[in-house]
Amino acid sequence: MATTLKQLEKRVSAVEKKLAKVMKVSKTAAMKKGSPGTQRNGKNGKKVQPKPEPEQKIGWAAIAKPGSWIAKQLAMQPEISRLADKVFAEMGITGEPTMDPKTIRERMIERGVRPEDNEFTRELIKMREET
Repeated sequence: MATTLKQLEKRVSAVEKKLAKVMKVSKTAAMKKGSPGTQRNGKNGKKVQPKPEPEQKIGWAAIAKPGSWIAKQLAMQPEISRLADKVFAEMGITGEPTMDPKTIRERMIERGVRPEDNEFTRELIKMREET
């Protein structure tokens, strides 16, 4: 049996929810422990600053292995977002979209576009009908 896109989305959503719950629990536990603050070295009495904790990663960043494809994509994302913002600004595109995809689809059909003529769209329609 082939796994549908909807089933995969449900699985990813469940994993993300579990991950968020684990992150929340670990953050709460760390807060209860309290931050160690400045400590004194027992030998010479000098103040020692504790090492800062690494930034907590969430979502895909939390499970991506260093050097993996997804880790590389996540590392490039800030640059991609910056460039996309620049291009959109040059084109005069600002703010949130004013129409949802359903409205756009309806308007395209009104103007004679037939979704079933596009192979990709046909596959999406077929997958929706299977579920």
